[in-house]
Amino acid sequence: MLIKVRGGDVSSAHKQLGYQVNKAAKGNNQQSNVEEQVNGMEGQYTNHQETEFGTAILRGGGPSSREAARDNDASTESGNDGNKEKSKFRGYLCVIGGMCIHLFCGNQYLWGNIANYVVSYYHYQGDPNATSKISFVVKPISTCATIAFASLGSFLIKRFRIRVLMTAGSIVMLSSVFMASCVKTWWPFVIFYAVLYPMGVGMVYWPAIICSWEWFPERKGLISGLIVGAYGLGAFIFSFVSTAVVNPNNQSPAVPMDGSGTTDKLFSKEVSDRVPTMFRVCLICWAALCFAAICLVSRNPEFVKKEEAKTPE
Repeated sequence: MLIKVRGGDVSSAHKQLGYQVNKAAKGNNQQSNVEEQVNGMEGQYTNHQETEFGTAILRGGGPSSREAARDNDASTESGNDGNKEKSKFRGYLCVIGGMCIHLFCGNQYLWGNIANYVVSYYHYQGDPNATSKISFVVKPISTCATIAFASLGSFLIKRFRIRVLMTAGSIVMLSSVFMASCVKTWWPFVIFYAVLYPMGVGMVYWPAIICSWEWFPERKGLISGLIVGAYGLGAFIFSFVSTAVVNPNNQSPAVPMDGSGTTDKLFSKEVSDRVPTMFRVCLICWAALCFAAICLVSRNPEFVKKEEAKTPE
């Protein structure tokens, strides 16, 4: 740096020289600070990159490990979605199975359609107890038995596997109706049809609904409506089936002129003799419904695990 000195003003030149030196020093210090900051930031960035790289290596991958992690997350999400879809599908099958078993259970109400045929059958079998007046006791007895055994299924579902319970209830119902079609006197028929058959209904009525609730806990009202609706629909459907079998020509009842003295309007012997066949044809359909229910009705495993976790040892 050159400094011009005029007139021997040395002290002024010294001052000017000191000012220039201080200014240059400050500039150098500022530049040094900036360089240190830049170097520090570069060091931090390098350390961050090294840390990420080291973490990736520890996790078992190189630079592509993050992509692999994203792929794993995506596959996990797709797997969860697949499990949810599978669970929902099993829930739909459970509801269908519940509707199938209730289509059979609801045939207690079939009595209103077949009562006169059954009374006519036992009249021609020579049983004086079979009258139109006494036939009205069957439905009240059946209703009382159903109410008495209604809680049986909800009690047994916690102690037996659902498939075992559905099988046992189906066997009780099917065998009771079959025995009712075989007996030749009135009161044994009432016992099998109005007492033992409702006992089987009580074993499967609530388990079918409860299992469906487990699959769709937020739609209990809809599920109950579908299954109980099938309960009422059963008698409607099988009233046509039973009539087609027992009275295909649509004959009308009349007072029999057989010297028995009855004033009840009964069907002819030709029609009433088809009553056992009517029950057995319906039993084939009911057995198919029971088989479908046994295969389709199942409990939700997640709900069972939660229930077992809450149960004290």
